[in-house]
Amino acid sequence: MGTIIITTILGLLIMVLDMLKMRKIIPLFSSIILICTAFFNVYSYWKIDATFYHGMIAINQFSVIFSSLLLVISALLILLSDKFFEREATKISDYVSLFIFTLVGALLMVSYGNMATLFVGIEILSMSLYVLAASNRRSLASNEAGLKYFLMGAFMTGFLLLGITLLYGVTGSFDIYQIQEILITKAPDTLLIIGMLLLSIALLFKASIAPFHFWAPDVYTGAPSLVTAFMITVVKVAAFGALYRLFSVVFLVKITYLEPLLVFFIIMTLLISNFSGLLQTSLKRILAFSGISHAAFLLMAIVSSNFDTPNTLFYYSAGYVFANVAAFAVIIYVSHVKGNDHIDAFKGLLYARPGLAIAMMIAVLSMAGIPPLAGFIGKYLVLLDTISVQYTYLALIAILMSIIAIYYYFKIIISMTKKVEGDAGFPCPPLMYSIVAWIGAIVVIILGVTPKYFLGLF
Repeated sequence: MGTIIITTILGLLIMVLDMLKMRKIIPLFSSIILICTAFFNVYSYWKIDATFYHGMIAINQFSVIFSSLLLVISALLILLSDKFFEREATKISDYVSLFIFTLVGALLMVSYGNMATLFVGIEILSMSLYVLAASNRRSLASNEAGLKYFLMGAFMTGFLLLGITLLYGVTGSFDIYQIQEILITKAPDTLLIIGMLLLSIALLFKASIAPFHFWAPDVYTGAPSLVTAFMITVVKVAAFGALYRLFSVVFLVKITYLEPLLVFFIIMTLLISNFSGLLQTSLKRILAFSGISHAAFLLMAIVSSNFDTPNTLFYYSAGYVFANVAAFAVIIYVSHVKGNDHIDAFKGLLYARPGLAIAMMIAVLSMAGIPPLAGFIGKYLVLLDTISVQYTYLALIAILMSIIAIYYYFKIIISMTKKVEGDAGFPCPPLMYSIVAWIGAIVVIILGVTPKYFLGLF
C-alpha cells in the first residue's frame, strides 16, 4: 500500500520541482525514487498477505513482485526521457508525471482486492496514456494514435463496467475474495458467464490479444517511441497481472467455462501477429506485432497455470520487458539521429556503435527465443506447462509461429550488420542510453543463465 502512496506523491512532487525551476533533475530524481520504492516494497511487504482500506487493496507476494518489476522498468524508461523530450524541455515535468500516474494505475491493477479498485486502476492508466500517445502535437500519426486509443479504450471501458455490474448482480459483492467464496457454491448461469466474458475481454484489450488487438500496431507506431515502450512493457505486464489475479481468485472455480475461448484467442493472436510481422519495415511496428505475439505466450502461461504460483508468468514477463527496454533504448537513439525508425536506418550501427548494436542483438535474440537467453527459457517453460495440461496442439502451433518469427527478428540483426559507405551518421549516444540498453541486456542474460533462482521467488 505504501508503494502506491509513494508513487502518487512522486507524481505530484515532480510538478512542484517544475515550479521551482528544477526540471533538469526530474528524470534522474524520479528514477532513483522508483528504484528505492521497489526495494522498500520488497523489504516491507514480502512476507505480508493482507488487505487494506476495507479490502480495496490486496498485498501478497504476487502483488509485491509484479509491482516491483513495474517500478524498476518504469525507472529505466524514465531515464531515457531527458534526451527524448529535449525539444520540449519546459514540459518534461508534464511527461514524467504522466508516466508516473500511468505507473500508479498499473500498480493498482496488480494489487486490487475489489473490482472497483481494478476499474480505477485501469482508468488512471488509460487517461494518462491517452494524453501521452497524442503528446507529439507536430505529428499527425501521434494525434491519430491518441484518438484511436481513446475511442477504443472508452468503448472497452463499457465492457469492463458492464462485466463488473453483471458480476455484482450475480454475487452481490465487489470484493474479489467474497466473490470467489460465493461462486464456489453457485451454479453458473447466463449472466455470470456473460459477466466473466466481458471482464476478460476488457483486460485482453489492454493486453492486445487478438481479435482485440487492431488498435495496437497503429497506436504503438504513431505514439512517441518512449510512450510505445511504456505501453509494450508496463501496460502489458499490468494487464496480465490483473488477468492472473482475476482468473486465480475471482474466476478460479469457473475458469473452465472460459478456457476454450481463451485458447482460440491465443491461436488467433499467434497467427495474426507473426504473419503480420513478416511484412513490416518499421522497427516500432515489428516490435508492436512482436509484443502481440508475446502476449499470446503470456496468456498461455495463465491458461496452463495451476494457480499455485505465478512463477512462469513472472519469469516470462521479466525476460520480455527487459529485452524491450534494451531494444527501445537503441530505437529511441536511432530514431532521434535518423528521424525515422525504418529498419534501414539501423544499417551500419554495429560498426559505428558496437556497444548499442550488441545490446540490441541480445534483446532481439531473446525475443526470438534463442538460447541461453531469458526468452528461450521463458518460452520453454510456457510450452512445458501447456503440454502438461494436454494442450499439445497449442504448443505445436506456438513453436511453429516462433520459428516464423525468427525471420523478422533476424531482419533487424542483418540490417545492423550491413556496412555503409562513408560515415554511418551515428554520433556518440548519450551515456544514459547505453547504460539502460546494457542493463536490459545483462538482465536478459542473467535470467537465461540462472533461471532457477528467479523461478523460486514464490
